[in-house]
Amino acid sequence: MKEYLKEFFELCDYPKEASDSLLSDYEKLSGCPATSAVFKKYISLYESKPDGRIDFKTMLEEVRGVSGAAGVHTYAAELLIYCCLTCHLRTLYKEHGIADEIWKDTVLDLRYKLMECYSMHGIWGSFVAF
Repeated sequence: MKEYLKEFFELCDYPKEASDSLLSDYEKLSGCPATSAVFKKYISLYESKPDGRIDFKTMLEEVRGVSGAAGVHTYAAELLIYCCLTCHLRTLYKEHGIADEIWKDTVLDLRYKLMECYSMHGIWGSFVAF
């Protein structure tokens, strides 16, 4: 997933500082058993749903609940879980004949939220994840 995130951040033109910060946070999340389990749970659940529908509210509550254990701000963790889900979202779009350009336009909203969060709070993440 880390390699996917690197490519995703580059494709979506994330600032280098943001990309480096988020990749560092992802490493922390991956290295912590509690956060790693939550991320794996929701990525797997999302990938198992033919329509991609999962309980995003509960997902975010769980992410918030464990992000501190990894020493990662909740805003960063919340953005990262969505970034991870974009990999399968791309597959769903392809399966439904939706052009890759539309997928990119859709996921660029995450970058806009990233920039807004940094501008308002000085944190690379999203404070409006839900």
